Amino acid sequence: MMEIGEVKTFLGLEEDKEGPFDIVILPIPYEMTTSYREGTEFGPEACINASTQVEINDELLESELPCGFKIHTSKPWDNDVSSLKEALVSITNFSTPWMNGEQFPIILGGEHGLLLPLIEAVKEHPSINRELQKLTIVQIDAHADLR
Repeated sequence: MMEIGEVKTFLGLEEDKEGPFDIVILPIPYEMTTSYREGTEFGPEACINASTQVEINDELLESELPCGFKIHTSKPWDNDVSSLKEALVSITNFSTPWMNGEQFPIILGGEHGLLLPLIEAVKEHPSINRELQKLTIVQIDAHADLR
């Protein structure tokens, strides 16, 4: 599995350290308000580890992943926070630089509470301009319990 410094890379691909990037993988191991089971903070790392098992040859595209796209796996968000408010602000600050329209962000998160700071991060983007009806979110979860 490829690593850049301490960061394991998505799909196990060798990545350039320098941008611009087409796609950025943002691991956000957030777990602070989980009510049923603990461990959601390990989700991003588990997804990245599992991604190395994906077959990179795509017969339909007649190409190998990443099909010409420049992917960057960022260092994970530092979850060394002491309060919920601090965590939400920290996640917003971590993700905002990647929400500028120059790359397609893929967020690998922990729990559902991650959604609010991500919306905060993207709502100032010029194409959204605080009009959240212009925003499309695709959320993939282990089970359909987003409230």
